[in-house]
Amino acid sequence: MKSIAIKDFKHRKKYTELIQKALFNYIWQDLLKPMFDIMEVKPSYKASNELDLIKDALAKGTIYYIDGGFKSKTDKFNNALSKELESIGARYSKQNKMFKIQLNQIPDSLRVVLAQNRIQTQEKINAVRDFLKNFDMNGFIDKMIFHNEVVTILNDVGEQVKTNARAINVITPDLTEAQKDEIARSYTENMKFYTKSLVEERIPDMRKKVDLFIQEGYREDKVQKLLQTEYGIDARKAKF
Repeated sequence: MKSIAIKDFKHRKKYTELIQKALFNYIWQDLLKPMFDIMEVKPSYKASNELDLIKDALAKGTIYYIDGGFKSKTDKFNNALSKELESIGARYSKQNKMFKIQLNQIPDSLRVVLAQNRIQTQEKINAVRDFLKNFDMNGFIDKMIFHNEVVTILNDVGEQVKTNARAINVITPDLTEAQKDEIARSYTENMKFYTKSLVEERIPDMRKKVDLFIQEGYREDKVQKLLQTEYGIDARKAKF
């Protein structure tokens, strides 16, 4: 008797994306987002009419003072802001992409704002350091559950198998809810192991870099760049 084979079900891209989205959401919500929230806190103050554009840009974090000059996070300054910086004696350096001016040449009203920013920057970076130091790894891992994602995939695969089997008059049994639950539980445990290994590898590296940025003078720009880099790394690793 000739054997009849049921076609394999298709591994659809959406299955992988469903798990990736759930995994990265855990990493984002518990590990990365709290640090992003810390670093995005903006200084608040009431600006006077003097040098409003510079003060407003400093308050919003679009520019900052570092290494003897004002830098833009986008490496660009609009015309109005450029003119105001030039009015206090700052000169644009194409090589450094910044308006150079020594701290002692900056008007007192701006130096007060810079001092306020520095204090808040130190507080934010210290908070990121402490967050990484006290990160609750066990709590983070324990809350991870991929039940809904796995059951969704199993239900969809089941329908594919039924459709393929129906074409050759074969009846396929459905997975019971208990069987689906067990598969989801097993998959979740595997994902917990994978994620714990991933995060345990990243946190010491992040702590080391944040400590270095503190030693370099609380470099807010470098901490923010680090978070953006980590976001990209973890997003890629969530894709296995």
